[in-house]
Order: sequence, then C-alpha cells, then structure tokens
Amino acid sequence: MKTSRTFSLLLCTFTCFFVCLSHASDTLSHGQFLYSNQTLVSAGGVFELGFFSSPTSPNTYLGIWFKNDKNQKPVWVANRNSPLMDSVGTVGSSEVYLTIRYDGNMVILDRRGTPFIVNYGAVAPGKNTTATILDSGNLVLMEGGDTFWQSFYYPTDTFLPGMKLGLFNINTEESRIQYLVSWSSTSDPTDGPYALGIDRVNHTQFNVWRSDGAYQQIGFWDGHEFHLFFKSKSDNLNYSFVWHSNEIYLTFSNKNSSMPSWFVVASDGLIDEFMMVGNEITIVDYSLCNDTMARSSNGCLVRTPSSCSDGDNFSRVTGMLPSSLFLSWPIRIDPYDCEILCRNNCSCVAYTYDSLPDDGTLCQLYYGNKTDLQKIVRTGNSTIYVRTNASTSDSKLLAVTIMVIPLVVFILILLLWIKWNSLGIYGFRSGTRDSMRILLSQLSSDDNASAF
Repeated sequence: MKTSRTFSLLLCTFTCFFVCLSHASDTLSHGQFLYSNQTLVSAGGVFELGFFSSPTSPNTYLGIWFKNDKNQKPVWVANRNSPLMDSVGTVGSSEVYLTIRYDGNMVILDRRGTPFIVNYGAVAPGKNTTATILDSGNLVLMEGGDTFWQSFYYPTDTFLPGMKLGLFNINTEESRIQYLVSWSSTSDPTDGPYALGIDRVNHTQFNVWRSDGAYQQIGFWDGHEFHLFFKSKSDNLNYSFVWHSNEIYLTFSNKNSSMPSWFVVASDGLIDEFMMVGNEITIVDYSLCNDTMARSSNGCLVRTPSSCSDGDNFSRVTGMLPSSLFLSWPIRIDPYDCEILCRNNCSCVAYTYDSLPDDGTLCQLYYGNKTDLQKIVRTGNSTIYVRTNASTSDSKLLAVTIMVIPLVVFILILLLWIKWNSLGIYGFRSGTRDSMRILLSQLSSDDNASAF
C-alpha cells in the first residue's frame, strides 16, 4: 500500500509538472507539443506564443502577442499566408499543434497532416532543437546553445524594440532584406497592400510602399541621426542606424523598458505607434498625408521616385507648411544653412525658418507632395521657400516679358499721342524722328532681354 501511495504521488507530481510546463513554460523542446488551447509565456511574462483565429473566418494562425494585451493583437504571425484549417483543438488530439519534429525543425500541423515548417529560412543543424519565446518578443530556435533561426529575422507588420529593418549579408548568397508588410485587413493577417522598410537604392531613406508601386518617404539618416517625418508622441525612443559593409539597418530601443513603445504599419497605410503603461495600451495614428487631405490624395504616395529633377532653385511664397511630413531643427544655424539642408535632400519640397529667442533658427523642411502643398500654402502669413527648376523660372520670365512688352509699347504710343496734341502736326513732324528713335531703342532693349 505504501508503494502504491508513493507511485501515485510521483505520478501526480509528474502530471502537475507536465501541465505547468505546457502552460507556463517559455520553451518547447524536441518531442513536445503545443496545442491550440496552450501557450508559451516568456520568462518575464511579457510575451505569449500561441494559436489564434480570425473572427471573420475559421482560419487559425500561430502568433505572438503581449501577455497583458486584452485584445491579444499579434505582433508576429508564423503562417500568415498559410492558415490552418481548424479553429479549435483539444489537448491530446492531433488537430492543430506545434512541435519540434524528429529532424529538429519546428512545424505546425492541422487535420490535413501537411507540416508547415516555421523555420523555413534556416534548416535545423541537428535534432536537439529548442524553441524559446524571449521577453523581447523574439522566438528563437537553438541547437547546442547556438541560435540558428529567430522570428525577428522575419517580421510581419510590427516593429518591436530590438528588431532590425534593413539589408543583411550584403553581396552574399544569403543576402536578406527585412521589412514590414501590413495585414490585409484589421482581422486578416495575410500580406496586405503596404510595406515599410529601407530604400533599395538610397539606403539612407525609409519608405512606405503600396502594392501598385506608389510610395512615400517617411524618414532618413542624415549622417548623424535618424529622423522620422512624423512626430512621435512619446519620448521613449532611441533610434540607431547602422551602416557596415555587410549590413545596413535601423533599430530602436525604449528608454524605459517598463513602458514599451512599438510601431505597426496598418492595413490602411497608417503608421500606428503603440505604448503600454501597465495593462493599458494607447495608440496614435500617423497619416502619410496632411490632416486636411484624404488618404487617397496624391500627396500620400507618389508614383515617381523623388529626384532633384525639380531643380535646386527656391521660389518665395506666403503661407504655412502642412502639419505633417516635415522636420524641425530648433538649432543655432544661419537661415542659408536651412536652405542647404533642404537642397541636399531631393525629397525636400519646401522649407521655412523662424528666429528663436536665443538667436537660434527654427528650420522646418517639408517632404510632402508639391501639388498638395500649393493648395494650402497661401493660408498663412509665413514665408515659404518652394523648390522649383530652372525651366519653370525661365517660363515665368518669358511670361512676364510677353506681358511687359505690349504695356511698354502702349505707354510709348500714348506719350507720342500726347506730344502730337501739344505740338500740333508740324511740331509732331519735327519731333517724330527723336520719338521713334526712343521707341526703337526701347523695343531693341526688350527684345535682347527676352532673348537672354
């Protein structure tokens, strides 16, 4: 009887250990299973890995979300374009589950029995693989203490602290580009119409692309700092831009890790900034357009690459800059340096500056669409300098010349008529030669100016 009680106690302890491991562990080892009503939780209780279903379809996905997020909005999805067929599984069944397979690869299976390899970008080097969800939100696969695959290499729509967006293994057979792709809708994690990442030609620029080829620059590296065109509502972000011969990427960290902030490229093209304080999550939407323009406006995304074909000349107009897509530098610089900052970046459409009380200069650069800028630029009293090209300036000069010449001719004819009335016909004849000489001389000067 004593032996029986001891065996029962051991069995109960083992069962309790297995249940606790399957529900509260941060790691999945070779031969273990994670079913659709089970999750892995990171060591610090920050992130959770498990299955979720779309509310508008029976499709099921494997994802990662913040443990304290009551909405459990995934920040990463393993099989976003390969949904599982069953929405609910049960412990002990073979309907929907995640496991480390016999060959060390991590796979998802549903009732169809066709495995989806999660670590498709790197085959397991051995059989003793472990999968661990970290407090950073990164899911890592390890073999013998070495990480051979991680979810941060394959982001979905969310830019988390510590994640990197850019180009990696440059000029090698294993080159890789990491960028964000929006969901198709708020409830469908399949690839959507918007992407965010580094520009493949100008590696100092970050853009948002739409599936039809339109795009909008949203930030750039000026050689010292990385700047976003929208103003973050939080003061909790530290950006780092890294440029090496084999990799170029942007990453960021939170100054206060207890209040994490992160970004999402939304299915409608907005850039959402999330911030978590305790169990509450706040969100701020940043539009690619000015607040006064519809999201379908040409000012949101342009179809042709930004270039200096618009020239390096700036025309002065009166108005105000839109409330978005501009950068401000409250620094001690000469106003001419503000023009240089805009001129040296072909995507800069206009600039303005104001004097500060401490003798500094507030320099503001606008990176939106020139056409949309012109629609609202005359609504204020500030002086705005808008980029123009030489041909535009020449056309304006020609138009002014064409308007001025007839006016000059009319004035001269009027003067001759007045003189004729005052001198009479004979006096007019004696003075005609001198008057005509003046007229021909004036016309010749105007023609020469026009030709120039």
